[in-house]
Amino acid sequence: MRLMQLFMLFFISCGVNADGWGRQTMIESFYVWSGGDAHFKVTHVDNPDNCRTPQYATIVHKAPHFKEQYATIMMAYTAKQKVQLYYAGCTDGGYPIIAAIAVPTAW
Repeated sequence: MRLMQLFMLFFISCGVNADGWGRQTMIESFYVWSGGDAHFKVTHVDNPDNCRTPQYATIVHKAPHFKEQYATIMMAYTAKQKVQLYYAGCTDGGYPIIAAIAVPTAW
């Protein structure tokens, strides 16, 4: 019993992420902070990591392929195409982080 409690405490304290692909969705609106992070409101909100403020998903400006991700999502928004977002953690502000973007109709 004691061993089980220690395992539970360990897993709870690790902050395990539930990264993964969300449902296909449409980009409704967006904004970019002066610091560079880009936030997107989508029709189907997925929040696999239980972030505090899931209303907007975020591409963090320090991401290695920020420009490519931003361009992909803006192309889909402009063409009114559905996207599928891969979520990986939360920002310090509690927004879900977008780690990858797929445009299913372009596959």
